[in-house]
Amino acid sequence: DWGAAFFFVDLETWEQRPYIDLSQYATLEVELSGPWYGSRAQVGMKDNNDPDDGSERKRSRELSTEWRTFQFPLTVFRRGSYANPARIYIPLELVFGSSDSLKQEFYIRSVRLLP
Repeated sequence: DWGAAFFFVDLETWEQRPYIDLSQYATLEVELSGPWYGSRAQVGMKDNNDPDDGSERKRSRELSTEWRTFQFPLTVFRRGSYANPARIYIPLELVFGSSDSLKQEFYIRSVRLLP
């Protein structure tokens, strides 16, 4: 009913939850599109202490067939002590599916971290 794409810091050792310090960056920029207007994706980020229960903060965005660039201040992913930019374990996650009542498809063209 749902799906997700996770971009890990180090996939070979993901069970050890390695992290990277991204505190020198202020913004996550993602270029996305979808197969039709109105498709949606949720964008998130996790640190290595975030629980694996889906409770991390995510921002939902409506997609279109045209490429759109979305910018997210890293602060929007903070939840208490979680998503600490100095300990990022998953710099980008895209979640989609049943909660959006739409097919599970989207496209990624670029991802950047900006100062």
